[in-house]
Amino acid sequence: MKAFFREIGEWIGVIIIAFVLAYLVNNFIIVNAVVPSSSMETTIMTGDRVIGFRLAYLFSEPERGDIIIFKFPDDESKLYIKRLIGLPGETVEIKSGKVDIDGEVLDEPYLNVRSEERRVGKE
Repeated sequence: MKAFFREIGEWIGVIIIAFVLAYLVNNFIIVNAVVPSSSMETTIMTGDRVIGFRLAYLFSEPERGDIIIFKFPDDESKLYIKRLIGLPGETVEIKSGKVDIDGEVLDEPYLNVRSEERRVGKE
């Protein structure tokens, strides 16, 4: 009978350790998000699940084009998934529907419109 209770105790210990590890990983190492809208389509689609690494920028600086996941400032229960276009110290403007960074038009090959313009231009 002692062996039975020892076995049950070991299983309970393993289950508790698994829950603690899952909690720590989910809250401090990865972020699990669902794409809420079509703003990122052609790269990731509405309803897709995305897993991000919370510690990514401990090892490198953010780069233009990175896809980032962050809490919406007005409602921190919502996660936003966006592409990084402006870097620190840059001036970002939208002119005639195009993104300008420090006076130069940003090449955005991931957009449907631009992809379509390139395709049509080659025909």
